[in-house]
Amino acid sequence: MLEKLTELPGFAKRISQFLLKLIGNQQVASDDFRVMKLLINVGAIEGLQFYVDWVKTNHRLPRTYDRLLNIRRLPTTEATLLFAELIHFAFQETIETDRFDEPIDIFVHCLKELTITKEGLYQAVHADLDTLLQTYPTHPDQAKLRRNLALFEQEYYLQKVDCATLPEALVGLETWIP
Repeated sequence: MLEKLTELPGFAKRISQFLLKLIGNQQVASDDFRVMKLLINVGAIEGLQFYVDWVKTNHRLPRTYDRLLNIRRLPTTEATLLFAELIHFAFQETIETDRFDEPIDIFVHCLKELTITKEGLYQAVHADLDTLLQTYPTHPDQAKLRRNLALFEQEYYLQKVDCATLPEALVGLETWIP
């Protein structure tokens, strides 16, 4: 029922407050990812913090990657910092997974979703990940992060390119050709 209410205007703040009260009163299990999903759906950064804390405590990814699909509803700066924290954690500790996706791939993908259209934020994230690569030059995930960073950079610059429609292109060609 709460999932349906998150879709209605005006209920997000109430649902967030209710769920946070449940967490505060310890009436929610520490691995109840329904709460995390609902908090993320209503744009509460505490949902992502719940996920980050769980990953760092258990050193593995939960089977709930799909729960992060609404991350664009979260405050961008705070969510970006949390995903950067997870990438740093993944470089310092082993994170187990039972999927084909690797933690680095998932976390960089989430960072990309949050920052791809944010000029200053993209630059800061890129610099941070570049520093991480320099800090751990022999890390086993070095190549994976480099590949992800290159794809991230490519997508960033591609989305900045203005594409003309066919009629606009024809008008542009007419001005070039005497």
